[in-house]
Amino acid sequence: MANHARRSKLILVEGIPGSGKTSIALHIDRFLAERGWATRLYLEGDVHHPADYESVAYFERQAWEAFRSRHPEQRALLERHLVWRGEDGFLAYGQLSRQLDGRHDLPAAVWEELAARDVYNVPSQDTYRRLALAQWQAFADQSRLGEETFLFECCFLQNPLTVLVGRHNRDGAEAVAHIQAVADSVAALHPILIYLRQEDPRATLERVARERPHAWWDFLISYFVGRGWCQALGLEGPEGVIAFYEMRQRLELDILARLNMRALVVDTAPDDWENSHRTVEEFLQVGWDAL
Repeated sequence: MANHARRSKLILVEGIPGSGKTSIALHIDRFLAERGWATRLYLEGDVHHPADYESVAYFERQAWEAFRSRHPEQRALLERHLVWRGEDGFLAYGQLSRQLDGRHDLPAAVWEELAARDVYNVPSQDTYRRLALAQWQAFADQSRLGEETFLFECCFLQNPLTVLVGRHNRDGAEAVAHIQAVADSVAALHPILIYLRQEDPRATLERVARERPHAWWDFLISYFVGRGWCQALGLEGPEGVIAFYEMRQRLELDILARLNMRALVVDTAPDDWENSHRTVEEFLQVGWDAL
């Protein structure tokens, strides 16, 4: 493989919903494994993600004391799963739910409170950015000396832009600065970013809305409409969601042009995955014969 790909320990796959991130990430994982690479793939929603907070509640010490006092019967179990990093407390409730697996259920009020305290729901965006950057830095420090290549779907661009712009309507420059800081934190891993651009974001979103459960589309409407970016522009319903993702793709492509990171932009289409796969393979394959 190319020198740039061989030395990379981090491959990022990004794009709006329906662009094919999961399909491309799985294909890259297979492609690299067939060539002897040691890879670790983390798809969207993986509660064991090493660089992202997926279903992780955040507590400051005073908030934790109040929380555990409200749930004395569950205190011992919850304390076993709380991790302190300085004055920041984290409880991976997504992992906890899977570990319990029906053997010891917690009251609904506990789960609801944990979800409300999710890192992505932290009211202070300064706190969110600090926690997110620290997690990326810790991941980079732990991974730099290893031999594995990590493959991440969506957490580098999608997640911070969803929170900072979509939820809180922060200035685009502020979001760009945060993403640049994250990019700097993982620079020693020589990351590669593969972006799946959509020629017509509206058509992509309308197609995927038909293919996925109604609850998925309803969640997007409830998340974006009535707050943040959509609220500031007076956008409502499905049109608000579509407008946000159209804006997000433009912003993400602009960010790519600013980052000092090797990147490939692929125009994907649901009826031409073979061509998309070949484009990605060629990007990774260039220079293989020269080694």
